[in-house]
Amino acid sequence: DRLWKDKEALTEAKKIVEKFTDEAVKVVEPTEEKLLRAAVYHLALKHLVDKTRADWVTVNCLSELIDRTGTTPCMSFELFNDSGVVATCEADPTMMSLHYLMTKIASKPVFFADPSVNESKGTLILAHCTSPVNLLGYYKPHAEYEVRTHHESNMGATVKPSYPKGTVTIVGFDFELTRMLIIKGEVLSSPRFRVCRSQVEIRVSDAHKILENWQGFHWVMVYGDYVGEAEILARLMGLEAIVLD
Repeated sequence: DRLWKDKEALTEAKKIVEKFTDEAVKVVEPTEEKLLRAAVYHLALKHLVDKTRADWVTVNCLSELIDRTGTTPCMSFELFNDSGVVATCEADPTMMSLHYLMTKIASKPVFFADPSVNESKGTLILAHCTSPVNLLGYYKPHAEYEVRTHHESNMGATVKPSYPKGTVTIVGFDFELTRMLIIKGEVLSSPRFRVCRSQVEIRVSDAHKILENWQGFHWVMVYGDYVGEAEILARLMGLEAIVLD
């Protein structure tokens, strides 16, 4: 509320919105107010991150905070992840550490997402309402993206990237933190299903084996082959590594 009424903060928020939308292919649902509220949310989180010198942030975003703020942190999390500050959705206690560790191992932004499998096509689909766009590296050209709202609430602002083709590594924990699922695949497309805005479809070696070895809830995806590094991480953590490459 304080930032929403602060003229200097609103001026800074408008600059964030301008850059966010100018670099997009198009703006689909978000209104000017939705974009501004999302940018003000980012300023509030950035103040906290700067004050504490943190390089990792999360929010229990699907809570009463949506009613209190009138927005979601989706835009903010994209901006953080693309700048090197790891931002993990939904305060997921299981996957927070893996999101952080894979970001540091790969030295590039990591996509935190909900997984699903299409056995008929032999593909894995990852989707969420926020994603990095500097997917190939912090200083590489960013992926093209549309500006959308958060899918379930139609609030805030977020990105829908066109994911570039290439090799990716997907990693997930089980809920007891005893097993790590490690998958290598090839990006096929950025579909438009009626689910979370950021969607990527990945060809995998055996979709059925993924279902048989399913672990946890959220998974993370990073561009490049980091299977070996993930196996080393699992060994250092005393976990069973389930590798599907």
